[in-house]
Amino acid sequence: MKPFQYTQHKALWNWLADNPDKRKQQWPGWQCYAMGDCFACEYDYLLGDSCINCPLVWPGKFCNGDSNGLFIKWSRTNDLQKRSELAKQIANLPVKDGVEYI
Repeated sequence: MKPFQYTQHKALWNWLADNPDKRKQQWPGWQCYAMGDCFACEYDYLLGDSCINCPLVWPGKFCNGDSNGLFIKWSRTNDLQKRSELAKQIANLPVKDGVEYI
């Protein structure tokens, strides 16, 4: 099993925090796209694509489990300051115990 690309996850979301007017697909660090433009989703997909295998500990159940989830808030807001704050939170989400990551 390929380890979760946590370093890349952090780099992507920290870049989004610094560039709140950009989309994930615009990150200059892409060498090839991760599944769903998300390193956590790619890791989950390799284990069965059910969201329960997400390697990150999200507040609530999943990244998009409800309308108050961090990712949903980030994707829906036009307030650049808020987008930056939410991206920083996503960048710093902890990895679940037992997940191998680099």
